[in-house]
Amino acid sequence: MRALLLSTVVLLSACRPQPESLDRANLRIGMESAAAHTAIDAINIRYQRYMNEKLVDSVASLYMESAVMMPPNARAVIGKENIRQWLAENPIPAGASYTFAAVEVTANGPVVVELGDYNLSIPAAGTVPAVSVNGKYIVHWRNVNGRWLQAATIWNEDTPASP
Repeated sequence: MRALLLSTVVLLSACRPQPESLDRANLRIGMESAAAHTAIDAINIRYQRYMNEKLVDSVASLYMESAVMMPPNARAVIGKENIRQWLAENPIPAGASYTFAAVEVTANGPVVVELGDYNLSIPAAGTVPAVSVNGKYIVHWRNVNGRWLQAATIWNEDTPASP
C-alpha cells in the first residue's frame, strides 16, 4: 500500500505543469504578437473605413460591451452603447480622412496592447485652410470567443493643446 501511495505521489508530481521558462515565454509572446498584429491590422482597415464613412454602429461593433473610450479633453465613455452614442455625436468632419496604423502589437494569450499613430486630414472649406492632425493611440484588445474586440482605447494629438 505504501509503495502504491509513493508511486501515485511521484506520478502526480511528474504530471504537474512546469513553469514556463523566460525563453519559452518570450518565444510564445513573439509568435502570439505576430499573429495578433496581422489580425489587428485587418480589423483596423475596417475600423478606418467605418470611421470615414461615419458608420457608427459598425465602429461600435468592434468594442466589448464593457469597453472604455478615453477621448482627449473629455470624460471617459463607458460601455459599447455609450461609445456608439459618443461617436454619433462626434463624427469626423465632412470630407475628412482618418488613417491610422499599428506601430507595435504585443500579445499575451487573450490580451493585446496596440500602440499606433494616426492622422486626421481635414480639407479646406471656404476661407478655412486644410488641417492635418497627427497623434498617437493605445488600444487594449481582448479576445472574446475567438474575436478581437477593443476593451479600452485612448488617443491624443502630437501638438500641445492650446492654453
